Amino acid sequence: MMLCMIIFYLPMAAVQGQSNGDENDIVLPETLSLEEAIRIGLEQNFGILIARNEAEIARRNHSIGNAGFLPVIDLNAAMIESEDDITTISGGERSQTLVRDLERGASVDLGWTIFDGLRMFTNYNRLGELRRLGEIESQIQVENTITDITNAYFNIVRAEKQLEVFQNTVETSRERRRIARDKYELGSGSEYDLLLARTDFNADSALVVREEVELNDARLQFIRLLNLPAGIDVGVISEIELAERLNFDEIYEATMAENRALESARLRRSVAGLELTESRQQWFPTVEFQAGYGIDRDLQRRPESVDNRTDYFYYGLTARFNIFNGFNTTREIQTARIQRKNSELVLEEQQKFLETVIAGEYRNYESTRSLIDLEMENLNLAERTLEIALERFSLGTTTSLELRESQRNLLDTETRLISAQFEAKLAETELLRLSGSLIQQFAE
Repeated sequence: MMLCMIIFYLPMAAVQGQSNGDENDIVLPETLSLEEAIRIGLEQNFGILIARNEAEIARRNHSIGNAGFLPVIDLNAAMIESEDDITTISGGERSQTLVRDLERGASVDLGWTIFDGLRMFTNYNRLGELRRLGEIESQIQVENTITDITNAYFNIVRAEKQLEVFQNTVETSRERRRIARDKYELGSGSEYDLLLARTDFNADSALVVREEVELNDARLQFIRLLNLPAGIDVGVISEIELAERLNFDEIYEATMAENRALESARLRRSVAGLELTESRQQWFPTVEFQAGYGIDRDLQRRPESVDNRTDYFYYGLTARFNIFNGFNTTREIQTARIQRKNSELVLEEQQKFLETVIAGEYRNYESTRSLIDLEMENLNLAERTLEIALERFSLGTTTSLELRESQRNLLDTETRLISAQFEAKLAETELLRLSGSLIQQFAE
């Protein structure tokens, strides 16, 4: 079975239980892992349920009966009762006769197309391609859902880490404000430094409030993706962990071979080719076999009753060959040829698009991975610089503006590092999705 179906039936381990079927009774672990979140999302996502049903319809349509291989058997029955008043004039005399007629009949009729220019074989192959297309479309929906959940999950992590940075900045500003106030009260500091410290403290506190709003929005988006109650508490792992460094050549080869959007385009091209073949096969004759058995009974009630019964059996072959149908067959062939050409263009366009996207996404991935290493080094330097600046400010050997500059430097460095980690994770997830590896990663 396809890997996406493995995911469909994974147990919803993250949901501990429900009471009386009330959705508000859903209990989540204190810290929800990404794997658990994806299991919940795949179980609850409406788009996946719809895609799965569409794939099931295509699977059921792929049958020899729907393709036209099997005969059609009909059971027919009829009963007709009539009453006629017959007037006869003979020798100047008029006579009337009441005739009642009861006709009853039943038959079993079989019709079987034994040759239709091989259209039934082509149709069966086309239905098989449509079945595979339904499975691919279902997997695409799974991939997109996993991608959305992953991005939303790490957006919460990003917002929480950024909030922690702002809160640390507030603590530093609070300490700076205390030192400035103590100096002012002792007469060794100026009111200007105190006012500046208070202003910066308020500005940093405002950043905390704004980030709390952003974190709340990120959580709501995540909850919507998992189709959970709006008031439920969601805790996430507070680190953005990256997989081993991806290799471009491996990603490129996997994408060209396993990308599901590309596979969908290939299947659509195949379906268009089979539809063209079906259109051409209309030029061939059709041969049908018919057979049947029936009983007819005619009961007439006149002055004397007449009861006629007929039993019959028939069989035979019928051949049809269309000579002219208003050029409709030619038109259908031309239309199918254009549709096949369009499907080839769509496939080529998809290949070119993926080549461009992979190259660009991998450059982003490499750049952000390099930025992480650089910003980690900068973070160590910025933290040490702030420690020194805070010590000098307390001793009065540095100004308030110089201390604030050290604060801003640390804040900017931490923000860049978090952004680089988040962007690297987004790029990594997208590369895994493009290469068809995302489903396998969470099916293991």
